[in-house]
Amino acid sequence: MTTVREAIEYFKRAYKDKNEHIALIIWSQEDIIGRAKERRLKITIHEAQEIVDAMENNHDASMGITLNDIDDYLDDLVIKRKEEKEKKENWKIA
Repeated sequence: MTTVREAIEYFKRAYKDKNEHIALIIWSQEDIIGRAKERRLKITIHEAQEIVDAMENNHDASMGITLNDIDDYLDDLVIKRKEEKEKKENWKIA
């Protein structure tokens, strides 16, 4: 997991020339929460953080990270919630 603080410290160390041009794409937990709202899903900050961490750890660098990827993670979250709910309900019945 990379935090804003860690990224700032990295850039301070790695780039001595503050005018050097770089390409930088950032997805944040707020982006994930916003996309979830667009899809009428409610997610917690913790769930958004988990998605950001998973995106960072599992993305294909040759493809980048797109809204489609975020939608896939949100779809997986919905499935995970449904499975957890079913497990709880089955446990109560048994």
